[in-house]
Amino acid sequence: MTRLFVRPARGSDSVDIARLMFMSSDGIAEYIWAPHVVGRGSLIAVGTQRCARDDVPFSYRNCLIAEQGGRIAGSLHGVAMPLPFDENDPLEDDDPVLQQLLRFSDRNSLEIRGLAVYPEFRGQGAATMLIETAALQAREQGLARLSVICFVANESSISFFRHMGFTEARRGPSPDHSAFRHTGGEMLLITRPTAMALTAEMAAMRAEAANAACDCAG
Repeated sequence: MTRLFVRPARGSDSVDIARLMFMSSDGIAEYIWAPHVVGRGSLIAVGTQRCARDDVPFSYRNCLIAEQGGRIAGSLHGVAMPLPFDENDPLEDDDPVLQQLLRFSDRNSLEIRGLAVYPEFRGQGAATMLIETAALQAREQGLARLSVICFVANESSISFFRHMGFTEARRGPSPDHSAFRHTGGEMLLITRPTAMALTAEMAAMRAEAANAACDCAG
C-alpha cells in the first residue's frame, strides 16, 4: 500500500478542503457559507471559492493535506490565535455567534478549526499525522499550544483529541443555531502543548499505535 504523507495545501485542493471542512465543522461551515449561496450553486461551491483566497484565515494557505497514492485523504485547517480583524470578511467579525466562538478561543495557540479524513482512508493514521505536523509548525511559529473548540455532545471527536494528548482547558455555553449539529449544550476548549510535537517518523509510529486503539477522526 502506498504510504500516507502530509504536505502543505495548494489552491487546487480547495474543493476537497471545503468538503472536509463541511464534514468536520458540526454545522459551523454551513452557518458561515449559507448566506453566500445565492448565485453560486451550493455550499461546497461557496466553501471552495472562499478557501481558494490567499489573504483570509479560511484559506488553503492555513491547511495541511494528507495524501496517499496521488489522492487527498484528509485535511487540517488551523489558524494562529488571536486573529487580526479581517477586512475581507467584516460581517463575520461582527457576527455574534462567531464572536462568541472567538472569545472562547485560546490565545497563543494554533486553533484547529477543521480536521477530517475521507471514510475510505480512515484507520491508517492520517488524522494523527496531520495533528503532529501541525504541532511542529505551531512550535516553529512560537505558539505554545494546539487548541480545539468542540461541542461537548460530540463525544467521538473529544475522545479522539484526548487520545492525542489534549486536555480540557475550559467549558462554557455553546452558541445556538439551527445549522449546528449540537444545540443547547456546552462547548469545550481542549489544548495540547506544542512542546509535545513529534517528528514525522515518530508521528508515523504513533499513527500505527492509534490505529490499534481508536483513531475516531481517521
